[in-house]
Amino acid sequence: MDIDDMPVTNYTVSFPLLSGYHFTDAPPGVRGGNRKPFVGNAAVFSSHVNPADEIYNSTLLCWAQIQEMCKAGWAVANHAYSHADYGLTEEQMRNEAYWNQVLIAWHTSNTLAPNYFVYPSGDTAYRPFLKDYQLLSGGHVGEPVSNIHLKDFDWTDLKRIFLDEDEWSKTDDPYHQFPDPIQDGDVVVDITHGMDVEPNHPNRIRWERRLSMIQSLYGEGGADDMWSASIDEIVAYDIARRTAAVDISDNQLTLFLDENAPASPITLTIAGIPESVHLEAPEGGFLYRNKDVVWVTTPSLGGPVGSPLPTPNVRCIYNGPVTDLDWPDAIELAGVRVLQYDVEKGATLSIAIVTLNGAVVEVGSCGASSDAEWKLFSSVPNKSPWSAKGLRVVGNTEAHKKMEIWVVEGEASS
Repeated sequence: MDIDDMPVTNYTVSFPLLSGYHFTDAPPGVRGGNRKPFVGNAAVFSSHVNPADEIYNSTLLCWAQIQEMCKAGWAVANHAYSHADYGLTEEQMRNEAYWNQVLIAWHTSNTLAPNYFVYPSGDTAYRPFLKDYQLLSGGHVGEPVSNIHLKDFDWTDLKRIFLDEDEWSKTDDPYHQFPDPIQDGDVVVDITHGMDVEPNHPNRIRWERRLSMIQSLYGEGGADDMWSASIDEIVAYDIARRTAAVDISDNQLTLFLDENAPASPITLTIAGIPESVHLEAPEGGFLYRNKDVVWVTTPSLGGPVGSPLPTPNVRCIYNGPVTDLDWPDAIELAGVRVLQYDVEKGATLSIAIVTLNGAVVEVGSCGASSDAEWKLFSSVPNKSPWSAKGLRVVGNTEAHKKMEIWVVEGEASS
């Protein structure tokens, strides 16, 4: 499932609620599998995520909470840097997709970015630019449920079942739009902007009934033929299985994968293996068997699941107070982020660079906002980085809390 727009209830309500429902990694009809919790995707726009160490908006997630969820199997979906939607230029959409990839990777793994993009407000105009940032999938509200076996299936057109309370309460049906019967290959993605905090609220009761139904029919205690995983994992597996090839000769099985396929485990089903033959799971993988049928799952081939960092590669060299800065040598400045909170109406903050010849050139400005928001001033990905020997901040007040300096990879730290 997807929780859009990063409400703190994603962490306090949805995360623990889903973890109470389970399936196993054993094939259908095979007992003894490893127990796995239901997980989902937190669709994040980094302009409003709280820092890990301070909470400026108690209704939204902070990076520390997101990191904890990721360690438990959840994933972060790119929801555009500032959730900007409709009527955007190509440059604006590229900027939104690129910087959110950078920041999610920086705060969750520092080496890998998401492959899943959630179209902000359903704005699919972003679709042509996703592949440039290794975003392999895109989700939006729609019908019918997506199925990976359809000829025209497209991961960037992933349908989601809308279950926000204002709409869901009109039907009061816990199984609203859930496919019946569910088909092999169905990708069922529920989407909400938050679950109710109160355990006895009708919203929570509907969610518990829906999750219990899924578990009892398709998860632990039922057919156990489902997989609850992040879209990142599912997309990577689907692409890997489509490109995989198997050769069996001289009593040896060899698995071939496209080197460009995303990292993923692969499960092989092998029939006709006598029960007397002793088999062992590959290191880091696992093995199940039922009479003469064997299922072998490899470890992740190619490393951790996720997309490469977008290019140009950038890194943060400064994270501290909002202030003027100077560097002994010129840096290739990719972007500046400033966290502002409760700025007075009419106030303006501007950012200028000191060029190599000493000129001071303004590169951007922003007005007031009452919400806590990371304002972004960027050169890449649409333009070449700014060559700068210094930074000047005009209009800085106590409402400007933090600043980050991002440079093209290879620059010395401040």
